[in-house]
Amino acid sequence: MAVSSIPLVRTEPAARTGQDDKMLKDAANQFESVFVSLMLSEALTQEGGKGLFGEGPGSTVMQGLLEQTLADRIAQAGGLGIGERLYQGLRQAATDERKEER
Repeated sequence: MAVSSIPLVRTEPAARTGQDDKMLKDAANQFESVFVSLMLSEALTQEGGKGLFGEGPGSTVMQGLLEQTLADRIAQAGGLGIGERLYQGLRQAATDERKEER
């Protein structure tokens, strides 16, 4: 997906920059959280498809909640740096696009 296809909030220029940065930062952190969650899902699943909570009722739900909670906390703490790198790249692309609009 091209950066130009990402919808940006169109308001006053000064306000738009702050809103855009927050939106980009949130999106980048959410992406990292999902990515880390997928990695944790693979890492925490034992051979034979069993998770940490076994195979009983609700074990799949508990496993998913654990993975998502861990992933969110890892991403909030700076994670693997993927979210920050993605944010910086998208921010630079958005800045370049604004310069081209002028």
